Amino acid sequence: RPPRSTPFPYTTLFRSLETERLYELSRAILVDESPSRTESRALAHLVRIFELKQAEFLPAGEAASSFPIEPEWIERAQMQATPLRRSDWLLVPVQLGGKWAGTLALQPQRSGQLTDAVAGSIANLLAIGLERHVSLERVAAAEAARRSDELRTALLDGLAHDLKTPLTVIKTSASVLMDRQDRLDNATRELV
Repeated sequence: RPPRSTPFPYTTLFRSLETERLYELSRAILVDESPSRTESRALAHLVRIFELKQAEFLPAGEAASSFPIEPEWIERAQMQATPLRRSDWLLVPVQLGGKWAGTLALQPQRSGQLTDAVAGSIANLLAIGLERHVSLERVAAAEAARRSDELRTALLDGLAHDLKTPLTVIKTSASVLMDRQDRLDNATRELV
């Protein structure tokens, strides 16, 4: 039986570095406490951690007129559902909730800097960050609706109290007058 070949140390080191960078990116995206700027912050973290020239997120259905890659290539990357290389860019489709959210366009510093597997993992992390952002928006909207309902209930209770107090006084006074009808003249009795 021939001895098993061990992986080249560079490959192991490279994979270890990729794993560390993916972990750092996941922490940066998921621990970020400012969900209102999830996309731009995630891209800034991505450029810094992976030492890229540039990273852009091109939302599905929006025209990227100023982007240097033709829209057909962006659509092609989404249709084939795998990373696509075009000139010095790597186009990676991003899915969110089973639908295409857009395309992640990465411009590495050097050729071969990012493998397709790492690029796919980065796209998945971005999708998780975007999904987290959507979830936090839903929670905030639900909390706002709950508070609005509480405010409406308090307002109606206050109005009801303000209306009941004078009505109770009027009702009590009218009851007392009705009990003393025999002492009243005809005009007053008719008013009561």
